[in-house]
Amino acid sequence: MGKTAIALIQHHSTRHTHVVLAIVILILVVFFQFFTDIDYVPNYVQYSKANDELSKFEKDIDRVNNKYVELSPSYEDELKDRKAKQNKEDLDMQYVLPSEENLNELVKMFENYAISNNTKTDPFVLNNIVFGKATDSKYNTVLPIRMNLKTTRIKMINFLKFLENSGSFNSSLFFQGSPVRLMSVDKISMKIGGEKSTDLIALNLELNAYFQKSKGKQVNK
Repeated sequence: MGKTAIALIQHHSTRHTHVVLAIVILILVVFFQFFTDIDYVPNYVQYSKANDELSKFEKDIDRVNNKYVELSPSYEDELKDRKAKQNKEDLDMQYVLPSEENLNELVKMFENYAISNNTKTDPFVLNNIVFGKATDSKYNTVLPIRMNLKTTRIKMINFLKFLENSGSFNSSLFFQGSPVRLMSVDKISMKIGGEKSTDLIALNLELNAYFQKSKGKQVNK
């Protein structure tokens, strides 16, 4: 009777242990399933991949920064060159197509041209310059000019070429280091003194010089 009781007690204890163990296992399974369903358990593979991508991105940023430091001085130099070039072009445009009549500048240019081309054996004499009333065209304002001069045939041809090439931004066509104001020849009349190339020609010219039309101005009709 004593052995039987002890056996029953041991059997009951073993069953109780199994039941407790089963309950613990069930709780662990439910616990694990719960946190797995809410994505609480980290995915190591995805984490490792994301970490590698982050490291690669940081290296790319370092390379970009290093390249910026390397190129920054040359970029700043190029920017300065572009700005200087733009300023030069703006200045040249003020010569070619000024914002005002600039009559004094025109007279000065013609006088300097005459002085630089006048010699005893091959004269270029500017007698007078008369300015007319400026009128607006569609895109700019036109300033009429009449002038009388005496020169030789070669000097006359050179002067006409000078007028023809006016307004050019080609530095080889500049006069005394600056662009020539845009002009055009309207009429030419001349009186030839002789047949020799050194004989003087009395030349009468009607020219047009151009400058920017003032904003808001209407075109004269």
